[in-house]
Amino acid sequence: GINAEYGYWSRVVDPSDKGPEMLVRRELAVSPDNLRNCYAFPLFDDDPTDLPDTYVLALTRDAIRDEAVHYAEWLKEHGVKVRCVEESRASHGFMFLFGTDELAVEHLKNVVQYIHEVVG
Repeated sequence: GINAEYGYWSRVVDPSDKGPEMLVRRELAVSPDNLRNCYAFPLFDDDPTDLPDTYVLALTRDAIRDEAVHYAEWLKEHGVKVRCVEESRASHGFMFLFGTDELAVEHLKNVVQYIHEVVG
C-alpha cells in the first residue's frame, strides 16, 4: 500500500497512470482557520515573501486568466520563485477531468514534476 502521508490526486485516475510521478505528499486539514490561511487562499495575503515556490497555470480561454498572470507577476516582484505556464487548449476547471482528459493528465503530471523539482 501507500504510506498514509502520501496519496494520489484522485481515485478516478487511470490505474496505468499511478506511477511514482503521480504520487505527491499531501497534508489535509479541515478547519475554519483555513479561511484565513494564505496557503489556501493566496490572494488574501498582503505579503507573499514567505510563500513557497509556486506553479501558476493560466488558461487563455479562462475568465480569470489575467488574474492568474498578474498573481504570478506579483509573486515574482516579491521574490517568490514562480513557474507560470499558459495553456490555450483548455477551459476553466479542466483539471477536474484528469480521469478522462489527456490534456488534464499532461498538466497534472507537469505540476507533480514541478513539486518534485522544488521539494527534491
